Amino acid sequence: MSAVDSAIAAEVGKIMAKESDHKSQYDKLFAVTERVFPTEVKSEADTIPLTTLMKTVIALETGSQVVSRQLITMIASRVESCQMNDTSLRILAEAVLAVLDTTSLAFEEQKYAIRMQLASLHEAARRYIEAVEALRKNCSDCAQRPCSPRKR
Repeated sequence: MSAVDSAIAAEVGKIMAKESDHKSQYDKLFAVTERVFPTEVKSEADTIPLTTLMKTVIALETGSQVVSRQLITMIASRVESCQMNDTSLRILAEAVLAVLDTTSLAFEEQKYAIRMQLASLHEAARRYIEAVEALRKNCSDCAQRPCSPRKR
């Protein structure tokens, strides 16, 4: 772990230990996320500060997952709305998914949204096999189900 990653992990640890309520934890972690979210991604190394933040928050919040769920949802939304070139966005999406894939089922919706975006990127680049692989990893519980006219 580099010095920057160690500093991020230590900062997250301090926030989680010092702040007693979820809102103040989230607010401070949001500020850290704003600082470490990559504006330009040339390689996977550019995503390491963000993934270190994600891993640390998920590891430290073992109980309710209130803060980690909010933070991961925000990060997934940022990835979805990112205005990067396709290669950079693919690297970022794959790095975020790599962290989320190692966790429990708590983040299925976020993984689903990022995988859909990743599949679109692959399809636009005519990498159809990679697009199918991204979609196949989506949990069937997250897939849209037809809704009866009565429920509409």
